[in-house]
Amino acid sequence: MSEEASTDAREYASIVGGLMFAACVTRPDIMCAVGQLSQFLNNPSSKHMSAAKRVLRYLKGTSSLGITYRPPPLHLQGYSDADWAGDMDTRRSTTGYIVMLNNGAIAWKSRRQPTVALSTMESEYMALTDATKELKWVRMLLAELGHSNNKSADEIPTVVFSDNQSAIALGKNPVSHARAKHIDLRHHFIREAIQDQIIWVQYIPTAEMTADSLTKALGHEKHEKCTACMGMTA
Repeated sequence: MSEEASTDAREYASIVGGLMFAACVTRPDIMCAVGQLSQFLNNPSSKHMSAAKRVLRYLKGTSSLGITYRPPPLHLQGYSDADWAGDMDTRRSTTGYIVMLNNGAIAWKSRRQPTVALSTMESEYMALTDATKELKWVRMLLAELGHSNNKSADEIPTVVFSDNQSAIALGKNPVSHARAKHIDLRHHFIREAIQDQIIWVQYIPTAEMTADSLTKALGHEKHEKCTACMGMTA
C-alpha cells in the first residue's frame, strides 16, 4: 500500500466536516477549498490530509476575520461566477454565488454543476440561475420582515453582477439560438425574473468579481481582495 493511501479516512472526514460547518456559517472565504476537499471523503490520501490541515492553519491565522455589516441600511445585491470545466475528471463546472446585504455576505454557495456545460457562457448562465433563485427567496424574506426602500421592495430589481457578457445577453434576450437551444428549460428561469423586474443582470470585470474565490483557487492578493469584498474584516 502506498504512503498516500494510508491516511485515516475517519480523521479526514472529521476535519472536513468541521471545516464545512465553518464555511457554511461564517467563512465563505474557505467554501471553495472545503468543497474540493469533500470530494475525497471515501478515499483520502496524505496529500488531501495535508491540504485539509493547510486550511486549518489558514483559519488559525485569520481567526479574527468576521463578516461586518455596515450602511447603507438596505442594499441587496448578488455576484455570480462559474469555473468552466474545472473538474478534470468529470469536466463539470463549479457554480459560485454570493448575496450581499449592508455590504456583508448573507448567503453563498460553491458547488459542482449537475450537468456538463458545453461553453463558458452556458456554465455562467447556469450559475446565474442559481443566484437568481437565492435572491428571489431573500427578497421575499425581506418583504415579509417589512424592509423596503423609498419604493416597495417588489418594484426595485435586485442587481446581480456577472463577468460574462454572453450569459447576460442570453438572459436578457428571450430569443433562443443555436448555442442555447440545448440548455435545460429550468435554467431559463432567469429570463422570467428579469422580465418581472425581480433582478437585473449587470456586467462586472473579472478582476472585480467577488464570487471568484467561490469557484477556483486564487493567488494570495486576489483571495484577500475577494475576502474583503465579502465584508470580512478583522
